Amino acid sequence: MGVECGSQAVLCEYPIRLDTYSGCSHGCKYCFARTKVDIEKVTMKNCAKQLRSFIEGKRTAVTKWCDWKIPLHWGGLSDPFQPIERKAGASLECLKVFAETGYPVIISTKGKLITEEPYISLLRKCNAVVQISMVCSSYDKMEPRAPTFEERLSMVSKLAGNCRRVIVRAQPYITGVKREFLANIPRFAEAGAYGVTVEGMKFKRGKKGLVKVRGDFCYPEDLLEAHYALISDACHGNGLAFFCAENRLRPMGDSPACCGCGDLPGFEGNRFNAVSILNGVECAPTDRMQQVGTAHCFKAIHQSPGSSLMLAKEAFASQMMKEAESYERETRFHSEEETLSFTRWLKSTGIKAKEVNELTGTQMASHYLCTTPGGQTAVPTEDQFEKLRKSPKLRKIPDYILRIVYGGGSPLTDKPLRLCAVVFKPASPIPRASMQAGCLALAA
Repeated sequence: MGVECGSQAVLCEYPIRLDTYSGCSHGCKYCFARTKVDIEKVTMKNCAKQLRSFIEGKRTAVTKWCDWKIPLHWGGLSDPFQPIERKAGASLECLKVFAETGYPVIISTKGKLITEEPYISLLRKCNAVVQISMVCSSYDKMEPRAPTFEERLSMVSKLAGNCRRVIVRAQPYITGVKREFLANIPRFAEAGAYGVTVEGMKFKRGKKGLVKVRGDFCYPEDLLEAHYALISDACHGNGLAFFCAENRLRPMGDSPACCGCGDLPGFEGNRFNAVSILNGVECAPTDRMQQVGTAHCFKAIHQSPGSSLMLAKEAFASQMMKEAESYERETRFHSEEETLSFTRWLKSTGIKAKEVNELTGTQMASHYLCTTPGGQTAVPTEDQFEKLRKSPKLRKIPDYILRIVYGGGSPLTDKPLRLCAVVFKPASPIPRASMQAGCLALAA
């Protein structure tokens, strides 16, 4: 089905996505979707019918938690306006549905086709926010079959005034292009963009200077914070809104909704997510979210035997609280030095991979026992470590290992870690000025 919802439900206000294609011929070398699908193999999804069904209120197992007109994010795993669209026309059919119904949609694309006829005429009739993915000209070599940066800048000019808003989507952001990106911000404003949303590059392999965040290697929080502060100032100085898609630093943005449409009438997203919960943003589950059997979208996270049966007995709201707690534990940001300290110690105990996997019920032994710098090392969550402690080989655990696993400050950074309080109040749209003030307070 073209309308799906998976792991993004944990972190995103607009997690229900629409993809008219599987794969993408743009072939961007950094694309995260490479780990999920063969992006070089492009196939069409006939999803206009499914889209109309969703708009009419029909829900599937993964979307039944949502009973309002939540905006769809079009272009989650593939570009809806990549070159194949000129021949196949799958996105054109969906655009007609959006134009006819006025249903809110966030479109993410690099494709020039959206600025051509009949697409742009249909777009004018849509209730759409368009995100153009672009950073700077230095990226052209990493995006071999996508329009160039300059071509996409021209797209911003053509789209401005033909949709609700145009957002420059600087994802992924690489710190080495800071000066070039900052120099482009006045150009974004001149082209007619409403704002800029930024998220740092995620790397699959570790290297000096990166930290491990869940399954990825990322830039350290303090480095990104310094860069984003400069970018935010440059945006505001040029009359642009600034949105932070970095989950660790979401309060730096003008709104917790990093897509840039959180304050638009009719663009009510799901504020009841882990980012809101952990940052103390006012949020509350709907009645539908509290019904048993609405948690199936979390299946994308729990790829284990019996997870479907477990989630069938859960409500979206209760499972979201569990995911928020788990996310807080798992995003205790370990440097490579910390991670290697743990894996070297665990290996030194003599515990074998088979025992690790049996105790934890996972296949993570290769990560927990990896001692190669830059390798796929990992520190277990508190729950997984409690299971590991059942091994007689782990009777005596050094204090520095306990501090790495359980937080309360790392032995290397001494950075305190805490879960923010949750404030349950009826969800309602928050004026942009008020939201900005609240986010600034959170960031202070």
